[in-house]
Amino acid sequence: MEDLLNAFFLMSNFVFVPAIAYGSQLALGAVGVTLVYGILRFSNFAHGDTMAFGTMFVISVSYTHLTLPTSDLV
Repeated sequence: MEDLLNAFFLMSNFVFVPAIAYGSQLALGAVGVTLVYGILRFSNFAHGDTMAFGTMFVISVSYTHLTLPTSDLV
């Protein structure tokens, strides 16, 4: 049972949390591009630079600061 709990926390910290963060960031960028296109009728691709920076930031923060040590949970 202990191994199953450790596997669950490792999977959630290294797969689920970064995936949700990365997906949320891409969704926000897509909404921004859609809003700009809807108003100005051309796509402003400067959002791509912001999305790339945001993606790097979110992934680095999620891997360094949001991981829980599994040895403390058992």
